[in-house]
Amino acid sequence: MRLPPLRALLGGLLGAPFLVLASACGTILPGDAAWNDLHANAYAAVYRPSLSADVNDIVVNDTSAADLDFQGDLDVASGSRSVALFGARVGFAPLELSVAHFGFSGENDAVADGLVTFRGIPVSGSIASTLATDLSVDKLMLGWDALNNPVFRLGLLLGVDLVQIDRLDVIARESAAGGAIQPGDVQTILSDETAPAPIFGFRADVRLPHDFRLGGELTGVSANVDEADFSYTDLDVALHWMAWDPIEIVIGWRALSLDLDGTVSDTVIDISMDLSGPYAGLSFYW
Repeated sequence: MRLPPLRALLGGLLGAPFLVLASACGTILPGDAAWNDLHANAYAAVYRPSLSADVNDIVVNDTSAADLDFQGDLDVASGSRSVALFGARVGFAPLELSVAHFGFSGENDAVADGLVTFRGIPVSGSIASTLATDLSVDKLMLGWDALNNPVFRLGLLLGVDLVQIDRLDVIARESAAGGAIQPGDVQTILSDETAPAPIFGFRADVRLPHDFRLGGELTGVSANVDEADFSYTDLDVALHWMAWDPIEIVIGWRALSLDLDGTVSDTVIDISMDLSGPYAGLSFYW
C-alpha cells in the first residue's frame, strides 16, 4: 500500500503547542476542572464492541483469470469481543495533546456467496465461512479549547489516525467443490495494510454535581488510500466519577465506522465495518 506522507503533518502537530505557548503564554486558563491549567491523566478500560460488517465485490489477485484466488461477497454475522482500550492526555489549557490505542481481534460467522471462487477453486453456490479480523487504531491528537472554564469546555481537534489491518481472512467452515476445499482452509483478503491519515474533530466536557463529569469527542477522516476511497469516524462518549482523588471511574460508549471501497494492494474490496459498544475502566489524574 502506498502511504501518504506524514512528516510535515507530524512536525506541525508536535511543534504547534510550543509555537502557541511561546506567543500566547499569558492565555493559560486556570481552574480546578480536569481540563484546566496544567493537567495530565492516563486511563485503561475494558471495551466490549460488537462488530458488524458488509463485505462485497471482493476480488483477490485479479491480474488474470488464472491468478484469481478469491471472488464473491461475504454475509457477516455480528459478534462481540472484550478488548483493551487505553491512552493518555497532557495539557496546559487551552492546549491538550492526547494519544490512544485500541485493538480488535476476533472471528465472526459468515457466508461467502455471489459466484464464489475460494483459493482459486470455483464453488457452486455458497460456502459457510468465518471472517477473521485483526486490526488496531492508534490516535495522536492536538486539541485547542475554543471555550474553556471551570464548568465547561469545547475544543477543536487535529491529529493523525493510524488504522492497521493485520489480518482479514476468510476461513472455510465446511467442505466444498467435491472436497477440494476443506474446513479450516484459509483465504487471505488483506494483510499488513496500514492507513495513516490526518483527522479532524471536536470534543466537549461538562462538569456535573457530586464529582461527576460528562465528556465526548467526535473525529473523522475521508481520504484516498492506494486506489480506494477510505473514510473513518470515531465517536467516544463517557461519564466520569471522581471516586477517590485522583482516581476516576469511567463508563462510556465508543462507536467506530470504517469504509473502504476500491483497490488495495491488488485486492478489490467494498467493505463497511462498524465496531460499537460499552466500556468501563479507571482514569488516573495528576
